[in-house]
Amino acid sequence: LLVSPAITVSNAGTAILQFDHKYAFEKSWDGGVVDISVNGGAFAQLANGAFTANGYNGTIQITDSWGIPDSLNGLRVFDGPASGWLHSKATLGALANGDTIRVRFRAGWDWGTAEPAPNWVVDNVQISHLAPPIASLPPTNVTTTSACLNGMLISTGTSATAVLVLWGTTDGGTNWANWANTNVWDAPQNTG
Repeated sequence: LLVSPAITVSNAGTAILQFDHKYAFEKSWDGGVVDISVNGGAFAQLANGAFTANGYNGTIQITDSWGIPDSLNGLRVFDGPASGWLHSKATLGALANGDTIRVRFRAGWDWGTAEPAPNWVVDNVQISHLAPPIASLPPTNVTTTSACLNGMLISTGTSATAVLVLWGTTDGGTNWANWANTNVWDAPQNTG
């Protein structure tokens, strides 16, 4: 059992968990799961659907009880022997500024083993945020000499937010060099 200290979220938004790991579990009998606790609540298993890279790859059998309170029987788990180090990544969902997260790596082994050295090694655990979402609206009040630009940028990360405006008499696409004019402004930060 490996449990992180409480990690305080510094900015609202979607949190991402990443970690490196390797394991040697007895296929269908032993395995490991990732549990999450938010704001001191009960730990709950991170669903396989939350993983965007190297999620759970097996299910623990349900025919025999291990006789322990936190039985893994029937759960989706990391299972079998891993072929070297894996990098797993999962979305933890939307969190508010000031929320706390705890991550728990929980494994279980029965009394037998088919692997030479059953273990689970976890390293490089990180929690980060997705890039802020950007919504763009078309310009309005367009004349031959002016236009009203509309848009919205929502910052959910820890970096300062900047707004990039590209303009010209022809559409330059996504390559900055194709636009006649560019300007970058630091966006004001809304502190609530």
